[in-house]
Amino acid sequence: MVSPLYLDCFELAKSLSADVKLVFLPSLQARLNVETLEENNVQAVKELARKDGDCKHFKPLLIKARARWPETGFYLVTSHDEGETPEEDGMLKVLQKDFIDSFVNHNFSTSPPTALEQVLHEEGIGPCIEKFYVQLKKKGNMIMYAANINPTEVDPDAPKLLTTANTSMYDMVSYIKYLKGGKHPGIVTPTVYIGSEGAPFGCHREDMSCEAVNRHISGAPNIWFAVPPQYCNAFCNLLSKLGLSLGDRTCANFLQHKHAIVDPRIVVEAGIPVHTIIQKPGDIVYLLPNVIHFGFKLGCSISEAVNICSRTWALPGMLSLPRCHCPS
Repeated sequence: MVSPLYLDCFELAKSLSADVKLVFLPSLQARLNVETLEENNVQAVKELARKDGDCKHFKPLLIKARARWPETGFYLVTSHDEGETPEEDGMLKVLQKDFIDSFVNHNFSTSPPTALEQVLHEEGIGPCIEKFYVQLKKKGNMIMYAANINPTEVDPDAPKLLTTANTSMYDMVSYIKYLKGGKHPGIVTPTVYIGSEGAPFGCHREDMSCEAVNRHISGAPNIWFAVPPQYCNAFCNLLSKLGLSLGDRTCANFLQHKHAIVDPRIVVEAGIPVHTIIQKPGDIVYLLPNVIHFGFKLGCSISEAVNICSRTWALPGMLSLPRCHCPS
């Protein structure tokens, strides 16, 4: 069942763009046998992970806190898919393989709540944020995140992950299909995301100011923080003051680096509104153009996401910043 929050967002989207309702209806219609659909999707993703035995496509990133300013709630994180030395690279490959194996063997229906889930349930979002930061900066804590997995690259005959009995995210109406440049996974075709407890996604907005649809398939909830588009410049100025690196500050589109993790309470104190979303299995998060978003996973979970372009996107798209080409 879709919560009133998402219905409100849907009504807002319809008022802003007449064609958004065509994008949404397949995913928001009454679902047939939701539990069976969820289980089938979980098994489909696990089967893809089994086929990708060398982690060529399911290549989890090791997330580390690179620098932190606890007094301001600001962190810079790095993600690693290769080690700096042969020894480190060998150790990372073992970690990646272990993570995929644990994902394949994970029972999404019976797994107990994680530490972050327990804190959220018993104490609320504030203590949950603080617990997340403790995990992020804890030395030796292995946070893994496999992002932008294109199922058709793993297996061209892989079944589509269904949102209802007969539809998938491939069926959504979007003007993006008319854009030049070929098929970019995640922008034109849906991609899959799996992560461990505490896996963060840094502050960013979508490439080319696209809209985005993110569906939680199964597992622990995801925590999202969203900043309205009209506060984008104020948010970027705040990050610059909090401690961005020189490399970030010299890039016009530094949000695409996805390095920054900031305590949303600090953002609110600066006069910038932040909307919190607790995304559970079956929930769909729809982002309008230029919504800055960030957050973290409360535990092992599977999500599917894709960018879309409705009429709402036309003006922000024409004014969007060029894609960042900084070295990662």
